[in-house]
Amino acid sequence: MRDVIANWLTKNAEKEDYYLITGDLGFGVFDEFRSTHPNRFFNAGVAEQSMMSMAGSFSEFSRRTFVYSIGNFASIRCLEQIRNDIAYMKKRVTIVSVGSGFSYGTQGYTHHAIEDIAATRPLTNLEIYSPCDSFELSVVLEEIGRSSHPSLLRLGRGGEGNIHDLPLTSDQKFPLEVKSGVDGAILFHGPVGVEVLKAIGILKNDGFSVAAISCPKLSGNLSYDELLTKYSQKPIIIVEENSNKGGLAALVLESLVGTDTNLSKFVSLGVNESLIHTLGSQDYLRSLHGLNSMAIRNAFLEKIK
Repeated sequence: MRDVIANWLTKNAEKEDYYLITGDLGFGVFDEFRSTHPNRFFNAGVAEQSMMSMAGSFSEFSRRTFVYSIGNFASIRCLEQIRNDIAYMKKRVTIVSVGSGFSYGTQGYTHHAIEDIAATRPLTNLEIYSPCDSFELSVVLEEIGRSSHPSLLRLGRGGEGNIHDLPLTSDQKFPLEVKSGVDGAILFHGPVGVEVLKAIGILKNDGFSVAAISCPKLSGNLSYDELLTKYSQKPIIIVEENSNKGGLAALVLESLVGTDTNLSKFVSLGVNESLIHTLGSQDYLRSLHGLNSMAIRNAFLEKIK
C-alpha cells in the first residue's frame, strides 16, 4: 500500500499542489517523488510534533500536505498538534500513519498503533480511514483529494495482498461487502481483513455462509442500517487490530443508540490489554490476541450456537 500512495502522490503532486513531509523515514518509498518534485518534499527529522505544525502552516496556502511517519509517532506523539494546528483549524493535511496494529510487533508496545483511532476519532473535522488493501486505498485517496477536511490514513507496514478481487470504482461508498453470506457477517477494517477472509473460508468448510464487510472509513455520518437489517437475526462479529474502545465496534454500537437492535448478537474482537507487554511478529501477536483466522472462526461458531 505504501507504493500505491507514493505513485499517487508522484502522479498528482504538481497538478493538485500536493506536498510531502516525512519524519526521517520512507526515503526508499518516495525516491521517485523526491527526484520528480524536489521542491515538494521535506524531511522534518525525528521531530514529529514539529512536522505536524509545519504541515498545518503549509496548508495555509490551500496546499494538501501529506505527512508520513510510523503509526504511533504520527498520532499519539502528535495529538496536541493534530488537535490544535490541523483538526481545529480544518487544515488540508493528511496524516499517513504506517504500521497500524501490530505491524511493528517485534519493537514492543511503544511501536504498537492500537489506540490511535480512539485518540483521534473525537477530534473535530478529522476524517479517519483504515483501508484493507491497495484497491480500497486508491478509492480513499481519491476521496481525500476531493475533501476539504484533514484526515488520518492508517496503513499496514507493507507487503499486504489485495482482499478485493477487482479494483473498486472511484465513487465506492463505505462500508462495502467483500464477500456475501446468509448466516451472519464479520465487520473489519485495515490489513487484519486478510485473517477475516481466511476465517470465512474455514467457516465455509464448516457449512456456514458468512459475509465479509469492510469498513475503511471510521468517521462521519456512516449508516449501518441496511447492513444491520440484512443480518437482523444473525451473529455479527467485529474484528479490529487495535483497541475496541473507541474503534469500529464503538462506532457501530454508537450508531445503534435509540434503536431497538438486539445487541446480544454482536461480538467485538480487539486487542487484549492484559497481553500488551508481549513482543513478537504480527502473526504471533494476532494469534495471541485472538485476531487470527481460527480465533475469528471460533468466535463465530460460539455465537451462532
